Amino acid sequence: MTWAIVCVCFFLKFAIYGIFITPLWDIPDESGHFSYVEDIVDGKIPMLGTSKMGIDVTHSWIAPSAKPGLNWIAQHPPLYYVVAAPVLMTARAASLSFDGQVRSVRLVSALFGALALLGIMLVIWEVTRNGMLALAGGIFVGCTPMFLQLGTGVSHDTLVACMAAWAAFWCIRWLDTDNFVYALWCALFVALGLVTKFTGLGMAIPLFFAMAYRLWTASALERQMTALRRCTVLWLVMFLPICLWMLRNFVLMHQLLPFTSIITKEHPKVSIGFLEYALTTPFWPATLTNYVGLIGWNGRGSGVLDWVQANGPVLRYFLAAIFFCATFTLAQACNHWRVRLANRNIALLSAVVTACAAGMLQPNKLSGLTCIVLALALLATLATHLPAALRGERKPWLFVTGSVCALFFSFVFYEHLWAEYNGVVRATHGRYFYPVLPFLIVILAWPLRGIRLTRVALFASLLAMLFSDRFFLHQALRLYGQL
Repeated sequence: MTWAIVCVCFFLKFAIYGIFITPLWDIPDESGHFSYVEDIVDGKIPMLGTSKMGIDVTHSWIAPSAKPGLNWIAQHPPLYYVVAAPVLMTARAASLSFDGQVRSVRLVSALFGALALLGIMLVIWEVTRNGMLALAGGIFVGCTPMFLQLGTGVSHDTLVACMAAWAAFWCIRWLDTDNFVYALWCALFVALGLVTKFTGLGMAIPLFFAMAYRLWTASALERQMTALRRCTVLWLVMFLPICLWMLRNFVLMHQLLPFTSIITKEHPKVSIGFLEYALTTPFWPATLTNYVGLIGWNGRGSGVLDWVQANGPVLRYFLAAIFFCATFTLAQACNHWRVRLANRNIALLSAVVTACAAGMLQPNKLSGLTCIVLALALLATLATHLPAALRGERKPWLFVTGSVCALFFSFVFYEHLWAEYNGVVRATHGRYFYPVLPFLIVILAWPLRGIRLTRVALFASLLAMLFSDRFFLHQALRLYGQL
């Protein structure tokens, strides 16, 4: 009941911001997303390279005299827009103004944001059986400035986070019960995430192979044909919808996964080494900073790019919280191999290291160090639990699978942007990691399941809410022109 009340409160907060506070078009790509919804309402499925922005959107977003350009958001699969279309139809039937129509559609993102938080709470509960820790995790994610902003606008990112959370929940239920129906529910939510945004492929591919491996190895020799049939059904449920969409793209555009390069001028690629890109550019620090918050987009609808990154106390606090969880997870994994220290001693050591790092380092350095520790924590978790996972033990399998999904997704994300490098570090949007966020949360939350640490985690999540609100009051709302 407490979880439901918290999620309702977050929905109301998202809705109030979306209706009364956040200006139109100050959500990432909101003008393109809303134009896509308008096309669906008008009975059209947009196609990248030919579909244009809505006339009313263009006039509101740029200027009354502006002519609609091509809609770059037409690259995305249609699920979010199909779900949002009835809301826009209802708003039009109620004769709402154009602004009222946009703000009505924002309620869809608010709803999916709240459902994503409920899914994250259930994921933590299923793994740790600690309700207070589940509550802390949901609050912490919900009050992250970037998540809060996305929940207030026309954006498919909260739907991606929602589908990922519920896919992880059903995956854990399948793991605990061996009920194949739950595995199919997991596959269904993964499939829905894929027909919302292509980025989910970076999570879906390793997850499918991990689930298929478990299905195969858990079957006796005489039952392996049954396991093969189940793997086939699992693949069909998980990937058939997105494969059909990719086939449609290939027939119409001769690309399976079209990108906006179709409608934008090609920039000259800059040659840079694969590792050199990470070592000489702020790629990973910018990604983590933007996960915490990249607020604004087009400067209160003026058509001028205008945004603010999370900075100051709010950035330090969120980075410190993530750094502590990653350090604690890494220390526990190392402790598994060496001398066995008590949990409280590991927590105290991690807290001291976190305090020193957060107090002495500049935010960009702290962000970069946090990325390194996160990567090491995932690798250490993978190495620590791999032998038990190969023996079929349930929680080790989950931790190994979560680590592999997060690492694989990170590699694909990095490789794609490295290949597109044109001299400017771009598209380092931490929100792209929402497909693997539930698995990351499980790995980082597991060491906190003790009673004392759980209370600290809940207090820290409530404090995070204060930092987030302070950031919006002192910076985001000033950017919006509300203060």
